[in-house]
Amino acid sequence: MAGKVIRGYWDCPHCGTKGIDGLVDICPGCGSGKDKNVRYYMKSTEAVSDQELEAAGISADESDGEHREWICAYCGALNNYRDQTCVHCGADKAEKEQDYGGDTSEIKYRKDKYGRVTMTGSQEKPKEQTYETTEEAEARDAGNGGRRGGSGSPIRWVLIAAIALLAVFFLWPHTNSEAITGFEWQRNVTVEELRTFSESGWTLPYGARQTGTRMEFYGYQQVLDHYETVYEQRTRQVLDHYDTSYTYTDNGNGTFSEHEVRTPVYVTETYTEPVQRPVYRNEPVYQRKYYYDVDRWVNLEDYPTSGNDHEPYWSNAYTLKENQRDSARSERYYTIYNGGERIQEDYETWSQRELGDGSYVTKNRLGITYGRREQ
Repeated sequence: MAGKVIRGYWDCPHCGTKGIDGLVDICPGCGSGKDKNVRYYMKSTEAVSDQELEAAGISADESDGEHREWICAYCGALNNYRDQTCVHCGADKAEKEQDYGGDTSEIKYRKDKYGRVTMTGSQEKPKEQTYETTEEAEARDAGNGGRRGGSGSPIRWVLIAAIALLAVFFLWPHTNSEAITGFEWQRNVTVEELRTFSESGWTLPYGARQTGTRMEFYGYQQVLDHYETVYEQRTRQVLDHYDTSYTYTDNGNGTFSEHEVRTPVYVTETYTEPVQRPVYRNEPVYQRKYYYDVDRWVNLEDYPTSGNDHEPYWSNAYTLKENQRDSARSERYYTIYNGGERIQEDYETWSQRELGDGSYVTKNRLGITYGRREQ
């Protein structure tokens, strides 16, 4: 809500006199009047009396920010709201340039409960861009140990360069010619046997042969038994008091209006509340269980073969019975080069390799292969 009217002040831009009463239109130092560049400011929260406002030709009702002084379009002088003609050049108010403040009128002051007044918004001029001379730059660099911008010592850059050179040395690719010097192969046959297992479960699997069934204990289910009253601690926010602060707006006529702002302050309150909590009991559950026989293939024995030649074969050191099979087979093939590399390949590619076949291999000095192509 609106409060008292506060005295504003202004500085004379012509002679530099500061702290002139905002209700005074003429500078006591040089006799110049306010012009369009004048901005009012607060020095304290000193109130202006109705008599002082009346003597300045301003009513208390006009200190609402809506009755701002106006700027003459011809001489740029600042005139009171009630003046219908410029007091400096006589120009008509209807031809005014604009009201006091223009788009910069949203400058506000705030006073907290401790009486401290701060300004929100800005009346300051933007800082001018400054440039340093060559001598200043050299002096700054000298004070920084000769490092422009403090980017680091020469030793640091030497270390970085050395690490980069080592990385290039070890990772730089080079291409050599390699030839096939040998082959390896591995094969394995797993013999499986179909066996019958007697099992039980709550469902009957596909293909199983049921041998029996009966009702058995399956587990427990919770059933509501009753409610009991328990007391739980809870918290809530409760209004404790109001903090009072003040804001100030520029009325544009040499005064500021004070506005009281009341901010609620809450505290956390702990209280006890009765709560009805459900209590459950466990009841046994019975369900039909199935007993059955089911056939499954199981691994019986492995029959591996391997060699360092180019003639792989599958083991035949076993005889299959009526309930056995050898469908599970695995195989691996490797080509060995004179560079020591052992490469696994599919059978179709491996079977077409021959001893002495060459290829170009691109590696780095760490032995990492980047690529290989046939000669």
